[in-house]
Amino acid sequence: MNRTVKTICIVSLTVLSAVASRCKKDQPASTAVPEIRSTDASRSASPGHVDPVVRQKVDALTAKWNANKSVAGTIHISLNNAAGKPGETTGLGTYVYQKLDGQERIRFWTENGLRFQQTETESLVTREFVRNWVKDGVHHKYVHQPKLKRVTKMRYDPANVLHIGGPEVAAEILEAKLAQYLPNEHVSGVPVAAFETTNEEGGKARHYFDESNGVRIKYEEYGMDVKPQATITVTDIKLDQEYDDDVFEAAVPPGYEFVDETAPAAKGKPEGSSDGAAKDQK
Repeated sequence: MNRTVKTICIVSLTVLSAVASRCKKDQPASTAVPEIRSTDASRSASPGHVDPVVRQKVDALTAKWNANKSVAGTIHISLNNAAGKPGETTGLGTYVYQKLDGQERIRFWTENGLRFQQTETESLVTREFVRNWVKDGVHHKYVHQPKLKRVTKMRYDPANVLHIGGPEVAAEILEAKLAQYLPNEHVSGVPVAAFETTNEEGGKARHYFDESNGVRIKYEEYGMDVKPQATITVTDIKLDQEYDDDVFEAAVPPGYEFVDETAPAAKGKPEGSSDGAAKDQK
């Protein structure tokens, strides 16, 4: 991909939203994931060429997504590390997407558990709460960790928020070095439209879509192991619900640090966001 991306396996879940809708540029090459050799599979040969079958499938899914007035669901997250260290991370959250007057609105909340494997027999468990609101071109991000309580206000960049369908996810597939359509795939027994993408470094990801609504219901990212190093699934999908404005309104609780990245840096004002802060939780 040509866009700025972050690797999911070396950061905390506080930056998961910046990752899940991207092929990972700096991900190590995957040597253990078996090649799909079906003669029915369609491939894009290079970043400058997309196989017509892949493009047709992706365009159809994007059109289905765009026809939805709103999309909501439950997000399940699993990582094979804890903020890039030995251990594991699991997350459970809610996701609401709405497009109103051409503007995207998103509310994505997660509660994440991180287990740091310190020795063969000892581990440290901690939790973090992350909330994202996007409205009127502004993104607020709330992070609550044992040693950090912060809300950051920033300009909305689609690369910094999880997407579960639409043009952002379509670009991830169409702009990959290699994109392959996988026929006859199923998720929980349900037929899906599936793709495998490969980035410049050989890192692979698999994308599974509900063809009836264009939602990417499962995403897997692979490293050097045959098992996914990151998995995101979407369940309990609800379409075309009505949502009040306050659903997408950010809240800054008392006692939380507030960082406004949309305004000139004030003297003595902290800069940056909380990305990677979970590394300090130990």
